[in-house]
Amino acid sequence: MTHRAIALELDEAEKTHIGVCPLSMRPEVLTEEDAWSIAAWRDRLREERGETRSGYKLGWTSEVMRSALGIAQPNFGSLWEYMRVADGELDLGRLIHPKAEPEFAFLAEQALEGGQLTATEVLSAGRWAVALEVVDPRWEKLRVRLARQHRGWVFCSRLRRR
Repeated sequence: MTHRAIALELDEAEKTHIGVCPLSMRPEVLTEEDAWSIAAWRDRLREERGETRSGYKLGWTSEVMRSALGIAQPNFGSLWEYMRVADGELDLGRLIHPKAEPEFAFLAEQALEGGQLTATEVLSAGRWAVALEVVDPRWEKLRVRLARQHRGWVFCSRLRRR
């Protein structure tokens, strides 16, 4: 199965709210590079539909948690406008296996451009807030090895911004 085909399968699972067989339980062996490619294809599909990227999320930022779960480094993923929970009410019927996690969020209040930004420039462009992230694995069952979740395959976040 190609990376694009897997991205389409995950996209369909999100749209229909019907989980699919976890990638880690399939005969194909996928690497971390494969996972990033699948995530990039998912972003391309959203862009092709004209969806608006509203930011990025960081994952596995706690060194203690990464160490406990055998995860080498933090990851990141795109946030899209459709993920926003504008009125504070989340329709759980649109999700497969929603789970809430407390997080710290950096709310960007102005656009940043260029690759040579300093930490001071980034921090002055926004503010920190307490957040609640809703993750939604695309799998039919929640028997997923935690170390595999960090690879950008499975989650779709929902967020509420004030």
